[in-house]
Amino acid sequence: MYRVEALLLLCFCVMRRIFLSDAHLTGLSDPNQAFLVGFLDQCEAAEIYFLGDMFHFWWGRKGFRDPDYAPFLDAIERLRARGIIVRWVRGNHDFHLGPVIEEDLGVEVADSFELEVGGARILLVHGDEADRKLGYRLTRGLVRSRLFAGWMWLLGPRLAKKFGTALAGASRHDTSGQNGVLQAQAQWAEERFLEGVDVVVLGHTHAPGIQDLNGGTLVNLGDFSCSHTFLEIDQELALSKWESGQRHTVEQKSVL
Repeated sequence: MYRVEALLLLCFCVMRRIFLSDAHLTGLSDPNQAFLVGFLDQCEAAEIYFLGDMFHFWWGRKGFRDPDYAPFLDAIERLRARGIIVRWVRGNHDFHLGPVIEEDLGVEVADSFELEVGGARILLVHGDEADRKLGYRLTRGLVRSRLFAGWMWLLGPRLAKKFGTALAGASRHDTSGQNGVLQAQAQWAEERFLEGVDVVVLGHTHAPGIQDLNGGTLVNLGDFSCSHTFLEIDQELALSKWESGQRHTVEQKSVL
């Protein structure tokens, strides 16, 4: 009996993928870190995808495992020990993940991932790629430059963290002025649909929802810092909310 149940659970996990973004963790005093760890520890899935900004600020460097994020990093280790594949899309707050996450924890890191599920092409990005405002593009280019990386290295772990946190801003929940970015994301997604993509999944704006657009479907994950929303893909798309230790479906769509 137990072997049959284990096989059924294994079959379920093989098909199930979970996607979340924008936890914006700030440290040990952040109650959301424990909340996220509790969620990850109960996850039963083949693969888990972080679509950026899991930290409010992170600058990874070899040999430095920031103790302020030990609970989250330990939770990733437990996921990997259970055989769950963990993939991470770089965000605008955690684009320099570094060797501890990429090598020590065995997390696959990229600017984007593409999946094929049920014949549908699914593109995973953070979502800030769509913001084409000149000021944002210039800032994005600067902080990802070799010059900025050299500056962060010279500062050392503690000063780099203070500098980066100040640069990231005080609020991790501010969603004001996002209408323009949401419109830009929709346009960006429709451009990807013309290239043969069927579903675009992203975060960044903290505005959860599933939209039918010209040529495909756009899924915005929302955030795991306040609304605690996430996406499950099995035979359909299910946008859900994690609350009181339970999953509550927010929106569901069969597109696969």
